Amino acid sequence: MGTVSDPRGDRPTSVGPDGGGPAGPRPRGRSIPIETGVVPGGLDAGGGATSSFAAPADAPTGAWRAPAPIRIGEREFGWGERTYVMGVVNVTPDSFSGDGLLAAGSSWVDAAVAQAVRMADEGADLIDVGGESSRPGHDPVNADEEIRRVVPVVAAIRAALPTMPVSVDTTKPEVAVAAIEAGASLVNDVWGVAEDDALSRVVAERGVPIVLMHNRAEARYVSVVAEIVADLQRAVDRAVRAGVQWESILVDPGFGFGKAPVHNLALLRDLSALRVLGRPVLLGTSRKSTLGKVLDLPPEERLEATLATTALAAAAGLDLVRVHDVRPNVRVARMTDAVVRSAGALPVGSAPGAAPSPLALAPAATASHSASPGTGRSAALERPGASGGPGAAGSALGADRIVLRAMSFDGRHGALEGEKAEPQPFEVDVEMTCDLRTAGETDDLAATVDYGAVYAVARRVVEATSRDLLEAIAEEIAREVLAGWPAVDAVVVRVRKMRPPIAGRLAWAGVEVSRARGSRVAD
Repeated sequence: MGTVSDPRGDRPTSVGPDGGGPAGPRPRGRSIPIETGVVPGGLDAGGGATSSFAAPADAPTGAWRAPAPIRIGEREFGWGERTYVMGVVNVTPDSFSGDGLLAAGSSWVDAAVAQAVRMADEGADLIDVGGESSRPGHDPVNADEEIRRVVPVVAAIRAALPTMPVSVDTTKPEVAVAAIEAGASLVNDVWGVAEDDALSRVVAERGVPIVLMHNRAEARYVSVVAEIVADLQRAVDRAVRAGVQWESILVDPGFGFGKAPVHNLALLRDLSALRVLGRPVLLGTSRKSTLGKVLDLPPEERLEATLATTALAAAAGLDLVRVHDVRPNVRVARMTDAVVRSAGALPVGSAPGAAPSPLALAPAATASHSASPGTGRSAALERPGASGGPGAAGSALGADRIVLRAMSFDGRHGALEGEKAEPQPFEVDVEMTCDLRTAGETDDLAATVDYGAVYAVARRVVEATSRDLLEAIAEEIAREVLAGWPAVDAVVVRVRKMRPPIAGRLAWAGVEVSRARGSRVAD
């Protein structure tokens, strides 16, 4: 017999001389699934000459698409629009970063609130409150002590900042329950890949989102990024089985958790691979030891290293960063977003109201208004510059806007042979400019636009027609919106094809048209 080595560790496997294992000869038979959904090939010489598979009628497309927007507390988060920033509030005596607030003595709750208010002023989108250090080798804290630390802080921050989403950083179900009852609207689980699903069952029962973070008790990997992705996928599946809604799950690759510095650097080199999970991705690198080892610096001097990783996260299309120093990270995230995300910030010196770039095809960041009836997608009211997100200041419309973004439909469109044979996924954004003052002052639905009806127009055009060009789809939607709602002065329509027939790596291809009543706006 020979021995097959396993690169994951000292786990030799005995193999017989014929390769059949210790039991002897190989088995002679094997059970193979029966193929279903086969489309036979035809007699023509075109694309139908070869047999193929057809997806079941009730199956999703399986193509990657940006996660749907979700509501965390009082705020809606539109994933893919920009990089959100989560501020860290550590209610511990032994935080690795030196910012544990229990050192403040009897005034630690007030100190935590003051820190959260400052972070909100600096641009934080969420506040993450933790009552137990998670550094390697930390002293465990029992649930009662963690609740004593966390719950007063969560309640006080919610009182001081009623619209700020508050996350609780915990691994304990009882702490999560107490924090949610005190006002927390997100649970951040640093052991999200653990087999025990008790915390997932808590958030399922309470109806709040959860961050599932990767972790290991030992830093042993063969292919670190592939294993992180695989472990997180299993964790997501486990949470869904426990009752958590798919849309309510975020993931975190666990930078610094169960990973040696070489693993953390490999993770940073391949951050974009995490997007294959189809869930919003949070990255927490702030002040961590790998940054210190690279630069030979203590925690309080690792700001520049943290900022570099925030830029890497934004450039890779990740959705959130968890940081101690909010203002500089917000600035880096916004600058990076302006470069790498399609809807960039208004260039210095540009005149307000100037036409946006024809390439600005991605949805602009907006302030939440309401959900489109029956769609699970979001509609928003927006005044240029009000949201502070990328693209907010660069609107061509210069007035109040109603926005429906990332409406998803399947349609048969395309100029190439075979593109119309099977439905393909499309996404549509519609932005309408109109005077919303009366609607705002009177609270009268008749004074605004019926979002559900606009959604129905977009759906009918994509699903019930067949066009060669995306331009024709966008043009028809724009024409119908202007014809159906006289109060709409102008409309911008974006149509994205999520599986373009291009031999290469491409997330999507799309067009944008801008139409004003009685004239054509730059498109």
